[in-house]
Amino acid sequence: MDKRIYALSLSSRPMELLAGYKDGTLHVIDCKPLPQNLEALKKSLPKSMAKHKKKGFVVLVDEVIPVFAKYGRSCRLGQAGADGRPVLITALEAYRNMSRLQAISFPPGKSGFFDISESVVEEQRDAGGRVTYHIDWAELRPEATLLLMAVYGAVADSMLDTGTIKHLFNLIGGNKKESESTQPLKP
Repeated sequence: MDKRIYALSLSSRPMELLAGYKDGTLHVIDCKPLPQNLEALKKSLPKSMAKHKKKGFVVLVDEVIPVFAKYGRSCRLGQAGADGRPVLITALEAYRNMSRLQAISFPPGKSGFFDISESVVEEQRDAGGRVTYHIDWAELRPEATLLLMAVYGAVADSMLDTGTIKHLFNLIGGNKKESESTQPLKP
């Protein structure tokens, strides 16, 4: 499913990213810093987020203090995802696969800003064979955080996203007109 993605990170340096996901390729369109003042952000972000959501964007928000998540979908890389692993692990797995397939494009001259070190995550097994992840959060630049959020938004559908719900209804025929046999009896 093709998607338009707006990612917002306020957990370190405030930044936003616009991306599109089409035919299996993630296209990063723009990534820019935001004011480092909560009052300034409160004046501009709700309107911008509502505009993007109304246009069908997947709106993802990474923040420590929950102020803006109500305008989109909370997406903390440290939270457990649908598969029980941290969202970061799922996003990194998809990112690495997409990178190998050259399925991520960046604005001209900006790809270096989004580099993600291989040493961000160290996977270990405990005595019981369970996998644990040691994550070096300091190695993740804000641009890399936003990129991983966009990758996750592209590959992990959520019923909280308008586009996903519309796509689901289209698949099950929710937009078809009712046939005469299913309409209520008319007098």
